Amino acid sequence: MNHWLHHHVWEPLSHLVEVGGFITLPLLAVGLLVSYLLALRMYDLYALRFRLPNTLQLTGIPWSSRDLEPWFRSQAESFDSHQWLHIENELLLWEAQLRRSDELIQSLVTAAPLLGLLGTVSGMILTFDSLASTSLLRQGNGIAGGISEALLTTQLGLVIAIPAMLAQQMIQRWRQRWHQRVMLLLQLCQSRTGHTS
Repeated sequence: MNHWLHHHVWEPLSHLVEVGGFITLPLLAVGLLVSYLLALRMYDLYALRFRLPNTLQLTGIPWSSRDLEPWFRSQAESFDSHQWLHIENELLLWEAQLRRSDELIQSLVTAAPLLGLLGTVSGMILTFDSLASTSLLRQGNGIAGGISEALLTTQLGLVIAIPAMLAQQMIQRWRQRWHQRVMLLLQLCQSRTGHTS
């Protein structure tokens, strides 16, 4: 196990950091964090698909959008104010969960290409430093290393940002659909309790 871990994880990672320079580690950390947060959001939406309807089924509320308003009109009088408050609190909790980590994910998606650009600048500085030196052999290695660092960090920043941005857009569309349903339910509940969010 240790040999496999060393050979398949640590060696490639140390090579990546060696070639990409100091900015590679923050870029990898941003990539891991944004991947984790996006996976967590997808799980939340997936879980919401089952848990919120089950919560509502305990009260007999239909989950289908087209059935909600007729159900509320026909059943509104049979629920007391405590039941409406319970439903309203559940909906507010789920609405807050739908918005969880939005700003952090957006910040990380924006930061990844900027970190890549910082690595590009660092690599170009290394390249120009090598051009300024007098040793021809050292100059060739320095130029290649600087350009390699510049290109690798730019590529890594874009490889993190582009899929994360696409995943975030997909999650936002799913979230919007759930948000519309939850808000419709919330408005109907609040019309019974007299509260406003």
